Amino acid sequence: MIIKLGSLALRAFPKVINLAWKTRVLYQWRKAEVISLLKKGKPANNLDGYRPISLTSVCCKVAEKMVECRLWEFLESIGAISDCQAGF
Repeated sequence: MIIKLGSLALRAFPKVINLAWKTRVLYQWRKAEVISLLKKGKPANNLDGYRPISLTSVCCKVAEKMVECRLWEFLESIGAISDCQAGF
């Protein structure tokens, strides 16, 4: 969705994120709609056959990724991330 906005809108997107951050709109973006999906091969009449899926805002996901990238760059620049740092 965001990729199809075009270059002008993409350049404006960080401004939208910053404005949302200042006005606390980001809290509203964090709200999710939870739906149930039937697991493959499970009967539809058994509640154990379903798994929850959270549908969240695309804008929220992009904002989180922007913060993650900036934070990671900063932590690397001050040497706060060890070469032994790992995750899953």
